[in-house]
Amino acid sequence: MCPGARLQEEIQRTPPPSLGSVHGGSALPAIHLGGSALTHIGRHAFDGCTALATVHLEGCAALHEIRRGAFESCSALSHVDLTGCRAIAHLGASAFAGCHSLRALGPQRARGVDLTGTALASLSDNAFGGCVRIGRIDLSRCQGLQRVGVRAFEGCTQLLHADFSGCTALRGLDHHAFANCNLLTHLLLGGCTRLEALAVAACDACTSLRLVHLHGCPSLARIGDACFNECTSLRVVDFTGTAITRIEDDAFHDCAMLQTVHLGGCPLHHVGARAFRNCEALAAFDVAGGSGARHRGVGGVDHRGAHPATRAPLTAARRLGCRRGRTTRQGSDSYPLLPLSP
Repeated sequence: MCPGARLQEEIQRTPPPSLGSVHGGSALPAIHLGGSALTHIGRHAFDGCTALATVHLEGCAALHEIRRGAFESCSALSHVDLTGCRAIAHLGASAFAGCHSLRALGPQRARGVDLTGTALASLSDNAFGGCVRIGRIDLSRCQGLQRVGVRAFEGCTQLLHADFSGCTALRGLDHHAFANCNLLTHLLLGGCTRLEALAVAACDACTSLRLVHLHGCPSLARIGDACFNECTSLRVVDFTGTAITRIEDDAFHDCAMLQTVHLGGCPLHHVGARAFRNCEALAAFDVAGGSGARHRGVGGVDHRGAHPATRAPLTAARRLGCRRGRTTRQGSDSYPLLPLSP
């Protein structure tokens, strides 16, 4: 039975007329709370409402929290309208976990999860775990966002694009945050000035991942164990402008297409066991000055106008865990790889 009646406890004034339909149990098809004085939705408020397809919260200007499991396992839920809900600050653990039909959460015409520019401060563990229909995440300019929780988007198998650009308070991606998002191609973290670490297996088995944008992340110091394990489409990693000191065990294990690692003068002092094991295409490990890469369009990294990078030939590849090392040409080449800097 749908326990939505608990929601009434969270409403500050008389509930809107349509709230009565919440008592309809698992047959409930829609919720209309637009324009109400709703401030938060309680724990497991609509958990298991398997017929619920749409939730209308537009104009709920005071709504600031959707708590643990509020819409968990609402398997038919496809759209949550949060138009005008600029105060939304907290999405609780498993708030939308198992919503296998969820395609849009945000403004009326949102594509994917779109909370850009809101007051979002925390995205808790497993918040969208297993939401297999989500194609995009746009949390850019959520300047109060400090945390992306454990397994927050794990198993979002149709996710293509995740944008956290300009989240200036974000300190890290917790472990397995994007694990097994096997269609994810772009992870944008540019301008996350307080980003300190990418945690254990944060992008594990993201087999389509091609671009991780870290431009403007001067506090980034640590890449966790197995962070990019089995990211088999990743070709270039550019840490220029970061403060990377540690690349932990298995960090890039089985990244079979990885060709170039730019460190750009980072104070790297630890490369963990098997960090680059089975990276058979790895050809350049840039341990000196910046790469000078500039965006030239998909498929290119342009070194024109940059100081020639000093690249360390990978003749001692076993130190990095690689099976095979290859040397590269010195000088100011232009690699046919990925855009890594704006």
